[in-house]
Amino acid sequence: MTTKVTDHHLNREACIYLRQSTPGQVRFNRESTERQYQLGTKARELGWPPERIRILDRDLGQSSSTARDDFKTLVNDVAMGQVGAVFALEASRLARSSQQWHRLLELCAITRTIVIDEDGEYDPANFNAVIPDLTGLGVFMYGSHYCSVDNKNHATTLACGFFNSGIRIFDIRDPKRPKEIAYYNPAGTTTASPGSNHVSTAQWKAGGPDWCSAQVHLDHRTGTVWSTCQDNGMLMLKFTNGVWPFPESATPPWSIPSPCQSSSRSMASTA
Repeated sequence: MTTKVTDHHLNREACIYLRQSTPGQVRFNRESTERQYQLGTKARELGWPPERIRILDRDLGQSSSTARDDFKTLVNDVAMGQVGAVFALEASRLARSSQQWHRLLELCAITRTIVIDEDGEYDPANFNAVIPDLTGLGVFMYGSHYCSVDNKNHATTLACGFFNSGIRIFDIRDPKRPKEIAYYNPAGTTTASPGSNHVSTAQWKAGGPDWCSAQVHLDHRTGTVWSTCQDNGMLMLKFTNGVWPFPESATPPWSIPSPCQSSSRSMASTA
């Protein structure tokens, strides 16, 4: 298998950067945490000796509104030419904003540092070989932040919350040909929402698109989906035109919010 790792990279450190946005994610989504730590094994398999593999995990459970000390450390060490490769579970989600991500990518290109995730190896110095999402077209511009399926043992439906593009639902019964079947773009708010990460990161604009960055929950019993967005808060959505559930769809027994706690809307069908 062809690899972009050379002696130039192996003579520097491999930095394994771990992050999850909330303590709850760290506590309840342990599989993700374990997969991130296992990137150290991948670094060893690619040739890094244990003494040159560094785990940066102090940002686990830190939201975008708090200081991310390990990310700052990573950026500084890349700039100093001490890092051969940056490892992350998903390369396009290393940073919390496209500005931070572009800055790190630029430094990696200058210092000949490669980026490695579960899907591949990327050389920011070779712009034409870097996938579009890695250059910032996904993070905080038009990109999904949190996707979930209706049933992990027999998935038929993928539900995703997007930055700047609402909530979107996909038919994945044929994984090779996923099809969007419904979407909902919440209206832009005209008043800043206290506690919104959209506001605290100075990215919110009156009337602009919302950030739907929370888990999306499907319920096949009622043909509904619910989630929260940074500015509009909790949304309870119902499918139109009978596009979902599918006959074979089955969801676990979620704790469904009552109507008084949520804003009820209809999803637009794309079928």
